[in-house]
Amino acid sequence: MKALLFLFLIGAVVLVSAGELVTLRAGGSQLFDNKNVTLLKVDPVHDSAVFCVNGQKGIVREEGVTNVNGVYIELKRIRTSSSDIEVSYVCKHCICGSECSNTICF
Repeated sequence: MKALLFLFLIGAVVLVSAGELVTLRAGGSQLFDNKNVTLLKVDPVHDSAVFCVNGQKGIVREEGVTNVNGVYIELKRIRTSSSDIEVSYVCKHCICGSECSNTICF
């Protein structure tokens, strides 16, 4: 049973893309295949930031990796109006249409 769980975890890790490092300014977006990542707000006092990924909001804190709508976001550095992040995701269909819009988050 443990061997089966181990193989499942190895397979899950292989499906996730290698992390991409990017810098986003507040209100800025970056398109990763079928994932649209928008930085909505930076809070350097609380070491956190609010992101929107394909219409779903999530708060990401500096102490770990957070899953926001299938995208794993890790804060690397927070500034007053921007953030350095590492993004990892699973690319299933790699098609981005209207479902990738983040206008609902504003």
